[in-house]
Amino acid sequence: MEKQLSGEPLSGLRLPTGEITTGDRPARTLRKRNARIARALNLAGKRVLDIGCAEGLHSLYMSESAKEVVGIDHRQSVIDRAEANRQLLGISNVTFKCGDVRDRELFGGIERFDLVVAWGLLHRVADVFSFLQSVGPVADAFSLEWRTPVLPFMSRLSLAYHSPIGDALDPMNLEFRKNGGEGGERAIADSEKIEGYTGFWEPTPGAVRTICRRLGFHHIRLLGYGENLKSEFRTVARAWTGQAIRKLAGKAVHQIPLARVHMVFEKEPGMIELRDPFGSDVKLPEWEQAARF
Repeated sequence: MEKQLSGEPLSGLRLPTGEITTGDRPARTLRKRNARIARALNLAGKRVLDIGCAEGLHSLYMSESAKEVVGIDHRQSVIDRAEANRQLLGISNVTFKCGDVRDRELFGGIERFDLVVAWGLLHRVADVFSFLQSVGPVADAFSLEWRTPVLPFMSRLSLAYHSPIGDALDPMNLEFRKNGGEGGERAIADSEKIEGYTGFWEPTPGAVRTICRRLGFHHIRLLGYGENLKSEFRTVARAWTGQAIRKLAGKAVHQIPLARVHMVFEKEPGMIELRDPFGSDVKLPEWEQAARF
């Protein structure tokens, strides 16, 4: 009997039969960087919780070395797609669940995890404090990636930036999408997704460091900023030089520049081993090598 899938699988997956699912994914270098970090994590014998898992790719990347991976996302449509990907690839140690991290009861009945992954999430939750406080008790380590303001000493500054665009906090970003937003029609149509210029605060690494230390995560590693995990000095210099050039050219400069930052927080040192994500020994799995990044 033919297997019934609840969602449409992603394009560019090489299935066990050798068939490659049709279509092209948009090229995004940040996705490739996160894929390599997922593959560089040594998760032998470890349980992983992937919060905001979307179509489940990072969960599936980590499944090869992890004992178990649980992926959570608040959108049922992407959970259906993640489950379709998992089934077609025949991966058995990953479970996908629909849940909203803004629900404080979500983590109450969850077992303890060796690692909690939350990539692209902190700048999309209204209350970073409550989120980290609710998930902290179930985690021995965090791997966090989010959008941060680019400021001198940002890895130490304990503050958060809020974009001046818009007059009100808009948790679901509905006003932004209604007016066309970034991406026009696509922004309006994607009404389930929390993204773009949200009404949420974007914390510096120093702010997240302070919160996590108070939750017992005392061993902290800053992996770097942007697509290639650049140093703080290079990130600040490049961002603000770009701002100065735009100003000299007579172009509008409305806000503080932003960058993606990746950090690992552990309750004890050495709980999570991480190889160089850009090393030659870190390769994408066979089923993903057909995709265009």
